[in-house]
Amino acid sequence: MNNPSMKTPSLTFSTAIGNAITFDVTDGNVEQVTLSVANGTLALGQTAGLTSATGNGTNIITIEGSTASINAALNGLTYGGNFGTYGSDTLTIAANDTGSASAPVTTNTVNISIPEVTLAPLDNIPGDQTVNENATLSFSNAVGNAITFSTTDGNVEQVTLSVNNGTIALGQTAGLTSIDGNAPTQSLLQVPLTASTLL
Repeated sequence: MNNPSMKTPSLTFSTAIGNAITFDVTDGNVEQVTLSVANGTLALGQTAGLTSATGNGTNIITIEGSTASINAALNGLTYGGNFGTYGSDTLTIAANDTGSASAPVTTNTVNISIPEVTLAPLDNIPGDQTVNENATLSFSNAVGNAITFSTTDGNVEQVTLSVNNGTIALGQTAGLTSIDGNAPTQSLLQVPLTASTLL
């Protein structure tokens, strides 16, 4: 069996890339292979010729078939890391010969390194606003001037809002991990964001 090691948040195992996972047997019996990861999902390159395939598209796949059909299914196997997950994962590959109850299980692992991807938040900011003297101005979907943010990397974000001649107060604080300055008397406000946070 070949044990490639890749460093990418999403990868493919194939003969074209040179990191294919392959098996060789000589007895002609049906084989069983179980593949598993902890922090992502796996998808077979194909399922044609397999006698059984369960879990395709999840973090644990079990397939049965001839050596040729298993190798064909593993050619193009893809790994996709869970959203917002980085660091490392391990692809565990356990294979056994179903022709004998006493056949040993061969287990191999592939270490997968997943670099952190940090992206700037995407914001939706309304145009210039007008408010009467001694009055308040609300930013909201209902009014049509909501301030919104979205992220694509899954990391916690932080936003700082400030004004020179007034104060700021949030519409709500539920779900925030920290808040600094949220009060009717504060002119500087710092809040962390999750995806699609509405201020």
